[in-house]
Amino acid sequence: MAAKGSVLPLTLSTFAAGSLTTSFKAMNSSGITNSCILIRLVNDTNKDLTVSFDGVTSHDFVPAGTVLQLPFQSNLALSSGVAQLKKGTVVYIKSDASGTGNAYLSGYYQDNS
Repeated sequence: MAAKGSVLPLTLSTFAAGSLTTSFKAMNSSGITNSCILIRLVNDTNKDLTVSFDGVTSHDFVPAGTVLQLPFQSNLALSSGVAQLKKGTVVYIKSDASGTGNAYLSGYYQDNS
């Protein structure tokens, strides 16, 4: 059993750029399985990506061949709190057209067991 306070990874989600459209598509249709202290989106495609956390609103932009890393804990003002992306959150992406390559979504969460 893991010690309290240890960090564990989510299962990697892969999205093929050939499935990209101008409408948001879920990278992880079931949502993240645990509240994450860090998520990373690797854009290993030939297309720029727009990111949404609700499937409607554009929240971030990831140029082709770059990485978006969101370390939620690093900007936490409270010393006793935990900043996390909520369990069940679906991450959506879109582009101006389909492309080649893959986009990858990874995440890390604190195991409190």
